[in-house]
Amino acid sequence: MSSSLYDVRKIPGKGRSLVARSDIPEGTRILSEKPLLMIPNNMSNEQLEARLARDLKALDKDQQRQFFSLHNSYTGKYVLGGIFKTNSMACGSNLSAIAIFPTISFINHSCLPNSHYNYNDSMGMQTIHVTRDLRAGEEISICYTDSGSASVRQAYLKKHFGDARREEISRLQDTFAEADRAMSKPEEAFFDLRKIVELLNKEFKGAAKVPEADIYCYAVQLSLFHSDEARASVFAERAYQALLICVGEDGENTQEMKTLIDNPASHADFGSMSNIWRSNKYNAPRGRDFGKSHFEDWLWHLVERLEMADLSDD
Repeated sequence: MSSSLYDVRKIPGKGRSLVARSDIPEGTRILSEKPLLMIPNNMSNEQLEARLARDLKALDKDQQRQFFSLHNSYTGKYVLGGIFKTNSMACGSNLSAIAIFPTISFINHSCLPNSHYNYNDSMGMQTIHVTRDLRAGEEISICYTDSGSASVRQAYLKKHFGDARREEISRLQDTFAEADRAMSKPEEAFFDLRKIVELLNKEFKGAAKVPEADIYCYAVQLSLFHSDEARASVFAERAYQALLICVGEDGENTQEMKTLIDNPASHADFGSMSNIWRSNKYNAPRGRDFGKSHFEDWLWHLVERLEMADLSDD
């Protein structure tokens, strides 16, 4: 099994895997695949086994062979459910379904993945995008927790990783998510987001496009809450560029971010909390004398924090 971009090969200790056939630039959609089987989430073992037995009968012989050729990491009487749970992925609106994608099932997990999976509702297909440049012969990998809510990813980090950096990322995400923080302490919330971006880049060696996209979307929302068109527009541009790489032009949230680049005030949440940062999108600092580091200080509200620190010292 192969395409112009990848081959399915056996890798010692891993079984079948997807390997880049040639050099692939970041942002390339290397695979779109319809589900072989899709069922509602949260079924019991008995319900799942009965549903799979019924749905498999409706498939042709080749599709049935595809299913039974997949690995089963579970033991016990629920053979069909074991195969399904080993290889299925959450998908659909609000992750309401789980599905088997035969080719995508060959892609192995990595905590430092080079690709990202995302279910495209409009296409009814699971997509795989390369999130950094790949070399010919390099194994394609995904993080199995990439797709899903931020809370799911945070719980996974807490459970499976003990290092201080990831624990700090999780702690900051929890702090940012506190109910009244966006209203009562927006500058501190921005400081948390900025720190998360720094930690993500250290942890994932600059290849953190997926979680970065989440953080930039949060920053857009926080800016909109407090009537800040200038920052919302900049963050929307960053979120859009990250989403282009991770999920494509037609991916979830990509078009919304593209619209907000030019018209942040059109969003329903604009000014919903306060007018403390009221600006228009042309108020972003410009000019040769305003260096990159100073721009970042302005963007993340670090200028205000530094000014407050100076006043407290006085």
